[in-house]
Amino acid sequence: MRFGEICREILTASFGVDFRGASPTTVLPDLDGSDAWHALRAKLNRYFGIELPDQDLGHLRTVHDLLECVRVRLRERQVAPVRTPKSPC
Repeated sequence: MRFGEICREILTASFGVDFRGASPTTVLPDLDGSDAWHALRAKLNRYFGIELPDQDLGHLRTVHDLLECVRVRLRERQVAPVRTPKSPC
């Protein structure tokens, strides 16, 4: 499954609305602070291994916004330096 398909499946599971055929300009439900938004964030965090802060969710209006936000967080994770514990010696 491709990236966009995965995100649309997660949207569908989180909101209970079929987003599988949604275009990038499809508007996301306006459910500020709802359980669906928290479920969406938790599922994206868990599936992709990223952290989506609350301020990110507030900027998501369309499917495209969501895809770009997740892409940015994935790039940040890939670029972040790997920290290794310092040797006690």
